[in-house]
Amino acid sequence: MVALLGSQSAFFGGSAADAAAVTLAEDNIEWSDTSGNAITSIKPGVTGHFFIKDGALETTKSGTAAFSGMANNSTFFNIASGAAGTTSAAATTTSVTRVLTASGYDSTTPANTPLTAYPTAATGASATGVFVSSANLTAGSFSTISGVTASTTATFSYHIADSWSGSDSTLRKAKITSTSDPAGEWITIGEVTSLSATTSNATSQVFYGNVALSDNAAHQGTNSDGVWVQDGDTVTASYYANGTTLTDSTTLTVDGVKPTISGVTPADGTITNVANPTVQFDVTDTGSGISTSSFNTDITLAINGTSVTSGLISFQSISDGFRAIFAQGTAWTAATNASGFAVTDSTEFYLTITATDQAGNTQTVTTTAANVTIDKTAPTITSSATGAANTLITVTFSEDIDSASVAAGDFSLSAGSVTAAEVNTATDKGNEVLLTTSALAADAKPTVTVSTVSDKAGNVITAASTSVPTDGVKATLSALTIDKALAIKADAVKTSVTTDENLQLTVWSCQ
Repeated sequence: MVALLGSQSAFFGGSAADAAAVTLAEDNIEWSDTSGNAITSIKPGVTGHFFIKDGALETTKSGTAAFSGMANNSTFFNIASGAAGTTSAAATTTSVTRVLTASGYDSTTPANTPLTAYPTAATGASATGVFVSSANLTAGSFSTISGVTASTTATFSYHIADSWSGSDSTLRKAKITSTSDPAGEWITIGEVTSLSATTSNATSQVFYGNVALSDNAAHQGTNSDGVWVQDGDTVTASYYANGTTLTDSTTLTVDGVKPTISGVTPADGTITNVANPTVQFDVTDTGSGISTSSFNTDITLAINGTSVTSGLISFQSISDGFRAIFAQGTAWTAATNASGFAVTDSTEFYLTITATDQAGNTQTVTTTAANVTIDKTAPTITSSATGAANTLITVTFSEDIDSASVAAGDFSLSAGSVTAAEVNTATDKGNEVLLTTSALAADAKPTVTVSTVSDKAGNVITAASTSVPTDGVKATLSALTIDKALAIKADAVKTSVTTDENLQLTVWSCQ
């Protein structure tokens, strides 16, 4: 069944055109959300909702309630409960018999099927009329001016929550079609409380229907499975009061394209030493557009997984949308309960931006490729080592170094000099600085002193930071002599080795 009468489900898809309330005149049909807001656009693959107002669609039914066995001179009767008595306070069901013949009358909650007027009552075998002096139409009770001693039958008319079937050609009233699906569907409509509620009601004269606006071409045609729609389609809701002649119609435009989010700063991969950077981004939509009244809730920002309160984001109108700007004095590294976002220093986190257009299309952008980092910590030297032909020292820092901040003059040695300095370009080696030095002794380990070098966030290393390098240069063999050209068993052979640095003592024994 396409229609879901009485559904309390949330309205997905159509968004209010600047949250304007629906105005529904007699004999009119209008698209709406279930909060009573007018809509002019909708996205594919959701449920569309519409309302009709027409008093002529309201019907009533008639029924009877026969009471017997009540107390002598009873004047009070309750159709719903079957109670009767001399007064409402004395009414009882203990000995009273009530036979109710009233299809659809709600005895449990009589207010759902209120009486249309005072009942008429007749009593005795000759069905003599009894004058009804008062009645509670909602409660389904009435009182007579004179007492009844034997039995009485009340005849009454009552309202029901009307429903007009879309599958019955003699009852159908509403049809939905689209540009892509001109055959469309006849939709069942039911009487509901109001334009902002879809619960059943017997007296409102407001009728509700819904339809699946499918993005699947297989739903094209009169298959009672929805109406096929595509981006750019016009969806038409038509009302036929007499089932054949058009009384009124209303349209929606289908928008299947998500909004665009661009110009995000800080950009993906940003590393900054600003504790509370300003966030800015643009949201545009050339289809249904961004609402000019609810943009502060349709556009949202979350930092490190914590949502920014919408009232703290400023918005500027731009072509086809808005520019959002968020700035605050509190550091993002503060706890979330102190208006911060619990960002950990020197640790990547992410921004999440969502935007919803007036058709209900939602776009989400998350800075997850390289994320954002707030770095307030200055780099430190973690180690250093000599190497590469006695003219290279590798200095390793606690984090990646900004290559633009590195120069030979930033480094000095306790012995020798630095002639060039550059950040290692090898993958994952951005925390290494390679120093080209004057020729050093093979076993030299001159103290390295560094200043003014900064990390990628701009934090400058503590002035005059030092490190004593480890020896990364292998010893070089310059001479090897053996005192016997040909040794025989039991000879003692003396070998002499000359190198450019001291060697560890090793003793060999020949057997």
